[in-house]
Parts: sequence; structure tokens; C-alpha cells
Amino acid sequence: MADIEFVDEYSDGIAADDELTPRPQQGYPRWAIGAAVTLLVAGVVVAVASKKQDVPRQPTAADSSLRPAPTIGNTLTPEPRGLGLDLDGETPSEPVLAVAASARDSWVLRLSTIVLTSPAITRTSALSAPADFSSARLVVDRGADRLWAVFLTDGGATVILDRASTLSPVTQFGVAGSVHDVAALAGRLYLAVGDRILELAPNGAVRPLARPMAGVPVGHVVADPSRHRLLAVGTGVRGSRLWAVAVPSGAMTVRRVSTSTAVTLAVAGSGAIWLAGQDGGDGVLMALDPRTLGPTTHSALDPILVPRASLTAGGQHVVWVHDGMGSVLRCVDAATGNQLQSWSVVGPVASAAGAAVLGYGTRAVTLSLHACTG
Repeated sequence: MADIEFVDEYSDGIAADDELTPRPQQGYPRWAIGAAVTLLVAGVVVAVASKKQDVPRQPTAADSSLRPAPTIGNTLTPEPRGLGLDLDGETPSEPVLAVAASARDSWVLRLSTIVLTSPAITRTSALSAPADFSSARLVVDRGADRLWAVFLTDGGATVILDRASTLSPVTQFGVAGSVHDVAALAGRLYLAVGDRILELAPNGAVRPLARPMAGVPVGHVVADPSRHRLLAVGTGVRGSRLWAVAVPSGAMTVRRVSTSTAVTLAVAGSGAIWLAGQDGGDGVLMALDPRTLGPTTHSALDPILVPRASLTAGGQHVVWVHDGMGSVLRCVDAATGNQLQSWSVVGPVASAAGAAVLGYGTRAVTLSLHACTG
């Protein structure tokens, strides 16, 4: 696997402590080389003999003993079960577009409703999704009691703001421009619009927060609440770039990660930061140093996350990962990078300490957590 390089945007070389060193290659002992040569010669002899006989070999009883080697643990074998209760009681006909979760509550976004489920209440708020939306986001700022439902369209975004605790409507407005992603922090909504990051206040006022690099679109943005900043990713002709943007000042710490695809980020409630992407034909899943945003360690899942890895959410103590095929959802320990549980399902997911919710087609379900701590 080729190196992934982290360098300062305006530096001429790679800082030694930021370079990701490739895994050491193991040499082969002489006895292994000799055995390989012996087997090769034997194979040639058998091939020649088979050619002379020109008779198809018939299956033997010994062949029935040949079976694929079993996989070890749940790292390679997803759990066939593990879906919990339906949050809506019965399955609606509309697909789940996005979900959000806190320690006690969960929110589910569909085409015409937002549903809040908590120990005390279950409430539904009606809405109307724009007909031409391409994707949707649901982000909660529990400390500010704000829930933002965002529908992305070709020409901008429709933003719906409710109170998170009651789903009482607050306001609704539109944002023009090429909106790629959103994140909520400190009572504000932040939008990646073209090559800028905009701040949207609850009253609809918009101000530019940062323009990390002219002409390089900001494609992905996540909140890093404990450090009062946003983390954003942009992809240009020289590769993908990772920026840390302080809120509310907009001051930036600029880094660059060289990769063949745009990366995704997730920040756990514990403060751990993870990056996923692709390096050649292999997936990449690695932790970042919060201060330098340089790599600290690779997850052991790297070899099986082909052809790439994608982070979908951060929980309190875990991050959630899909492989490039999109067929397996994995709960990964944010401290170690080890897989804790997996499910053979796909869909939007969100979690908090001890709880997780998944959008599975038209169903919004809890996940049965064991080793995964949410």
C-alpha cells in the first residue's frame, strides 16, 4: 500500500512526524524458498503428466473434505441479526432519509415527517420535502435545543429548524449555491457551499466563516465540539485537503492528505478523530492527532475495507464505518480502531452512549448493542 502523506499546505517537503510510514515487509526464510521451488517442480511434473493422459479427472471422496477456511471472529463475518425495536411502532411507507441521536432521544427524518422518540414522549412534526432534493441531512445541537433538517438540491438547500426537545417549528428558509454538506455547532448551522464555509444563524442571517482555498470545493464538514471548531475536507487537482476551522473566528490550520478519493471524517464524543478513504485499491481507516491532524495509527480493518472506507457517523465512544461495497455497517472503537460489532445492513446511522438508531429502508430501528458502546 502506498504512503499517505500529510504535509503543510505551503511547505516544500514532508515533516518527518507527519509522514505515514508503510507497514514493514516481511522477508521469506530460506526453507520457505526451497519448499516453494520443490512444489513448483512437482506442479510442472503433474501438469505434463495430465497433458499426456488427456483424460478428465473424476471427483474422488477426498475432494469432499475440501472446504473454504472459516473466518475468525466477527471482523470478517457480519452479524446476520442485531436489529432491535421499530421506533415508529409500525413501518411507514416513506423511506428513512436521515437519523440523529442523543443519550436519551432519537430523531427520524422522512419525506413528510420528523419523528422524535424519547422515554417520555413520541412526537411527529409535519414537513414537505422539496421535489427536487438529492439528499438530506438531520443534525441535532442538543445543548442549544435545535434540530436542523436540510434538503440538498442542485441549486441550494431548504433548511427547516425545529426545537429538538419538542419538535416545535422555529423557522424555514432557503440557501442558494452548491451546498455539499452541513454541520451544527454552538447553536449555528454551518454549510459547505462551493469553496466556502457559511454560518447560518437561527434567524436566517448568513455570514461567511472561511474560504479555505479559492477554487477548491469544500465537500465534507463535521463538528468538533470539544475543541470549538469544524473539520472540513476539500478535493482539488493536487489531492484532498483537510482543514480545521475555529468557531467563531474562522482561523484555520491547514493540512493536506494525498489520496485518490475524497476522504470522510468522524469525531466521537470522546474527542477522537478518524479519517477514512482510499489508497489505491485498499481502504484506509486511521486516527488523527487532534493537535496536528497528522496520522497516529491505522485500524486493523484496513485490509478488508475494499476498495475504500467511508465514515458515516461518530458516537460517544465509537465511529461508524461502511466498506466500499456498502454492504456491512461496522461499529469501531474510537480509542483503538478495533471492530466491536457489525451488521449486514446499510443505511443512515446515529448513536450516543448505549444506544444506536438505524434507517433501514422504510424502517427506523434500534440496534442491539453488546460490545459496541454507542
